[in-house]
Amino acid sequence: MNPPTPPLIAVQGPNAEALLVTLTNEADSQIIKEMKYYSAAPVTVAGHEVLLARTGYTGKTGLELFLPNAGAADLWERILQAGDEFGLSRPAWPPGIHCAWRRACRSTATS
Repeated sequence: MNPPTPPLIAVQGPNAEALLVTLTNEADSQIIKEMKYYSAAPVTVAGHEVLLARTGYTGKTGLELFLPNAGAADLWERILQAGDEFGLSRPAWPPGIHCAWRRACRSTATS
């Protein structure tokens, strides 16, 4: 049996880093600014402890946040609110659909 897939929030595009920095303290902001491609670090974003990664899995510049289920909806909303000043485009589908798509891709790729 596979373990449950943690929620993933991908903030992509040229303003991803600047947006997330507005939701962190000074120390975590510095970690975000210094992250190299294909690295990860634990940080706190909008009061939520996340594993932040810079993998570029979408083919765009950006960051991916992994966190427990309990905080995902709140963090999603906080990122969307903060994104208004950066012109963040809201996704065309709710987060649950994207998560289901990711699980389907993972199981297809590993079978």
